[in-house]
Amino acid sequence: MDVVMEYMDTYVFDGVYNQAAALTSTTPLPRDSLLRQSLSLFVFIYAYIVAFYFGTAGLSYRYIYDKKQELHPKFLPRQKLLEMA
Repeated sequence: MDVVMEYMDTYVFDGVYNQAAALTSTTPLPRDSLLRQSLSLFVFIYAYIVAFYFGTAGLSYRYIYDKKQELHPKFLPRQKLLEMA
């Protein structure tokens, strides 16, 4: 995890924190700041969770879901869109 966060800090989070500091006219948070480390770790883990969830759901829909169920008379038109909303 340390190696991954080191690369994420170098290639992603440094730019984000520098832009945020430029927008607020403050100095960027240093890398050893507990707030920056916690926020970076939270964002990284949350992005991984979202990607894992949608990736797994997409693969499940593609390969496991029986699409013949949609032909049943009780299946409403646009039911999938209505369930997602």
